[in-house]
Amino acid sequence: TITPKRLWLTKVEEKAGAVTFAGAASTIEEVSDFMTSLKASPYFRDVELRKTAAKSEKAIKYVEFALGASVTYAPKKAVAAPPAAAR
Repeated sequence: TITPKRLWLTKVEEKAGAVTFAGAASTIEEVSDFMTSLKASPYFRDVELRKTAAKSEKAIKYVEFALGASVTYAPKKAVAAPPAAAR
């Protein structure tokens, strides 16, 4: 999956090709892994971290985050190499 195991999305909003993700994760590394997955996807580009905040609730520490990206609904297909000449 594109989301790490210990990352939860609380908001996904798309407007005019720009998408915003907001959520919480157990660590900043989980947020980084999510960003790496988005960058590797043919559907997202220009992925940027907009905010992070360390939080604690009932002795449980977590990170809230927001990030943005551009979305492409029809990614370009990889161009296949021309067939080898018959011998």
